[in-house]
Amino acid sequence: MNGLTPESIEKLYAAALDPALWGGALTALADDLGAFGAMVHSMAPDPEDSIMHVGRLDPDLTRLYLEKYQVNPMSRMLIDRRPGEVLAAMSVCGGVPALSRTAFHSDILAPQRVAEVTNLLYGDWGDALTGGYAFCLDPREAGGTAAHLAALQRASPHLTQAIDLARHFAGAVNRNWQALLETISAPAMLTTGEGRVILTNHGGEAVLRRGAWLRLQGGRLVATHAAAQAKLAKAIRAASLRPEAADRPTRLAIAAAGGGPPCLAVIGSAPIIPVAEIGLPRPGALLILQDPATRPDPLLLRELFGLTDAEARIAAHIAAGRSLGSASEREGVAHSTARTHLQAVFGKVGVRSQAALAGTLARLPMRGTNTDCER
Repeated sequence: MNGLTPESIEKLYAAALDPALWGGALTALADDLGAFGAMVHSMAPDPEDSIMHVGRLDPDLTRLYLEKYQVNPMSRMLIDRRPGEVLAAMSVCGGVPALSRTAFHSDILAPQRVAEVTNLLYGDWGDALTGGYAFCLDPREAGGTAAHLAALQRASPHLTQAIDLARHFAGAVNRNWQALLETISAPAMLTTGEGRVILTNHGGEAVLRRGAWLRLQGGRLVATHAAAQAKLAKAIRAASLRPEAADRPTRLAIAAAGGGPPCLAVIGSAPIIPVAEIGLPRPGALLILQDPATRPDPLLLRELFGLTDAEARIAAHIAAGRSLGSASEREGVAHSTARTHLQAVFGKVGVRSQAALAGTLARLPMRGTNTDCER
């Protein structure tokens, strides 16, 4: 146990940039430091937000740990320890004799012959309760716990810096995703496979605030109309499990809870999205919605086609499916004046009929509900 090899250090920093590589990196770290398995973890107040990557540990027991045993004698103790500390957690909690009386020991530790767990605590987790690296020692390896702890202390600068890098990279990815979502003129949001909303643009926030079709329940996206929930959850889950099918998104019509037109949703796979500081090694789902309450924005029509303000307002009414007579009444102008504006719009947009104009404008990006045209 003379420290980390160059190969392990290379794997460690590669995992910081690609969370799918944590398993191999942790296995290499365990070998270097005299442990049979290792993990990197972040324990969040909401267990569903916790993250754990493991190397050479039983994946079924890892899932059981996340589902049932995140709060255990050792994790409770670690919450109060100082960042950067290296310690033998089982010994601090009384060792095997004390822990052997717990279900945590019989269900998680004993099946893997864990005789000691050592920890390097990471300090700057934000909202997380505790976390960092943990190494599992079997009875033979536990005899060299002192040497292992010394090696872990020497390796701590690289280990800590790797999480620093992962957090920085995850933040950059999230910022890029947020910028991308804001370029989408339609309501859009990014979720995990379980429907937990990670990011949303302004349009998506507006849809959630209205609550007519979608709302948040415990951080998860759910359909307000109960009959639509199963289809929504299935589509999101399928998108997250089949990233290779990103070119075949699912299209749903999500019914409104109190009646009215449905919200149309396109749900496709999103690339790997880090939802916490050390990432999540699977893709999520990208939802793009069409709010039936949206109307063309006259400002956008002016920008695109060089319309005057009056022409843009008449065009927006036609795009919303109104007749020219209705448009003239809403704008408070004579029918002949509205017709003159409409003829000018035809020439500037390059169409010859109201139907062609409405069809062309319906394909344009929407900028939310157009209250200007609702007079």
